[in-house]
Amino acid sequence: MATLSLACAIAACGARTPLVGDGDATDAGHDATTALRRVGIVSATTTRPGLSGPEDVTAVFFDDALPPACADIGDRGTCAVVTCPKLAAPPPSINAGSIDVNVRGEIVRLAYGDQTPGWYPALNLSMVFTTGDTIRFTGGGGDGGVPAFNLTATAPNLVELDPPWFTKRMTIATSSDLSLTWGAAPTGDAVFHLSDDAGHLAVCFFDASARRGTISRADLSAFKALATGKVNALFYVAARDEIERQGWIVNASVVVWSGANWSQAGEVTLE
Repeated sequence: MATLSLACAIAACGARTPLVGDGDATDAGHDATTALRRVGIVSATTTRPGLSGPEDVTAVFFDDALPPACADIGDRGTCAVVTCPKLAAPPPSINAGSIDVNVRGEIVRLAYGDQTPGWYPALNLSMVFTTGDTIRFTGGGGDGGVPAFNLTATAPNLVELDPPWFTKRMTIATSSDLSLTWGAAPTGDAVFHLSDDAGHLAVCFFDASARRGTISRADLSAFKALATGKVNALFYVAARDEIERQGWIVNASVVVWSGANWSQAGEVTLE
């Protein structure tokens, strides 16, 4: 996701950052008393069958700073309003050594600094994957102290919010809770974002199989108080796996997008 290339200081993310786990099975037993500062995110995205679009893999590791996609490691049942200022020069990613991504038995290797010094490349896979395919991410080491990891995630269904979402410009009333419903999603975490032009983000996580979720008016009002300029909404389902080790949390995610018929994002109006 493009947000991975932008960075924000953890301190700016505030006390409501979703980096603290609640100890359930989906968050690999995070320590609920400690906010983790060292975070790695590896991800693979694809488009639904029959549509042309890239199958991409990316990786990024941060010590004292996180990208706005830090929200991608929040826990089910949590929402957060985060301030992630856009920086002219995001801090470089930490070197975690080579990362192998195994798709259907074929392996692509992400090499640190391969295309841009200080960063892992965003590679377009030559192999196509889709719902039901399991992706394995293996890596760790390098000179950045990132622990070894071996993570797997199975690509979920392509899931969209029920209409009229993204079929027209939606208005969100911040004076009441916002209820969301979506199509069948037997596995994964449903993620809903609101973002503005200034780097503010409201993000909530739901059990995708529940097919519904609610964002509180308190979170909506908090975001509206910060929002500047155009506000966009984004919805997707991610299959995720993660480890917490040696002061790091490393999160792997796999997402299926709608591709050319983009129906998971759009501009919204807050009132």
